[in-house]
Amino acid sequence: MTRRAALALSVVAILGCSAGALTGADGLTATIADDARALSTDSAVYTARRVDAPWPGVEVYGFTAVTRYVNPASQPVYLWTCRPDDRSPIYSVVSAGGSTSSGVAYNTFWACVGHDRPIRVAPGEAHVDTLHLRGPNAFDGITHQPIDQTLEGRFQIMFTVQRCPSEAECPIPDDRLTHSNEFTVRVAR
Repeated sequence: MTRRAALALSVVAILGCSAGALTGADGLTATIADDARALSTDSAVYTARRVDAPWPGVEVYGFTAVTRYVNPASQPVYLWTCRPDDRSPIYSVVSAGGSTSSGVAYNTFWACVGHDRPIRVAPGEAHVDTLHLRGPNAFDGITHQPIDQTLEGRFQIMFTVQRCPSEAECPIPDDRLTHSNEFTVRVAR
């Protein structure tokens, strides 16, 4: 058995038996189980605890999530970073089953620079990150009240995943390759 064949069998074993093939217009193919995700979190339930109180009556909560991205594709994929030397990808926290982060308090504001050094994840390889999520992160400048206030509920983490290592438009649109499993966040008050 060739090394490539062994790697392909390993990826299929990781992703499960009930796998379907995804093929993009550019030839990128991935084998992934119908209920599997390339991006996963270390827990299905997190408890957010108070980490700060920037103004009277305003509290910020946080929790830590360890993510694992396993590339099921036939070629490398690239996790986009904010700066060239970052080792963690840009992420958003979205409502479960959605693609918008509107209202979710755990999103950070990214002030990024242009570059061509994303995180390369070869076929079958994994990239692990520890994300320290906290929120809310945006406040009204006059009232000091949070702008995005959703702290509890069902969420997913979304990475910016591309099929090319440049800032060209080459996103991977399938949410099984960009969105994590769903998880619940509860707030300890």
